[in-house]
Amino acid sequence: REACLATDSFVQEPCNFDVRRRRLTNRVACVNGSLPRIVPADPAEPRSVEALTAYAGEVREAAGLTALEPRSAVSDIDGFAPPDGCFLLALAGGDAVGCVGLQRVGPDAAEIKRMWVKPEHRGSGLSNRLLDEVEAQARDLGYSRLLLDTHRALTAAVRFYERHGYV
Repeated sequence: REACLATDSFVQEPCNFDVRRRRLTNRVACVNGSLPRIVPADPAEPRSVEALTAYAGEVREAAGLTALEPRSAVSDIDGFAPPDGCFLLALAGGDAVGCVGLQRVGPDAAEIKRMWVKPEHRGSGLSNRLLDEVEAQARDLGYSRLLLDTHRALTAAVRFYERHGYV
């Protein structure tokens, strides 16, 4: 799945004004403590490992991949390191409730990996915020293309990415 970051058309409808208003509203809510904060993080730190392990456990269960070890999600995290990548962690009360990684796959392209939101935070808009933030990070790092893949058994994830313009 791929989206182009080179033009304003990358930002999906509603218009840019609505996207900016939503981001500002989210930032105010974060300051007020009513929304999880999204922060850059080391993917090897304990809260990140906890989130990545939960992600892999859910993929294992949903896709029936019994051979997949949940801790395998932390085996290839080096690509998330700056200057070519990043790892973002969503925190609520100090606990990890979401994450997403970005790693370079070519001179102008990066891949979104390991996007996860804790089940009790789904439906809150956190996944939209994580995607917005990782896309902004990709632009800041100079990438003009974003790629991602997801297992077809993760139907909610497939629908989410399709709604956001990834085809």
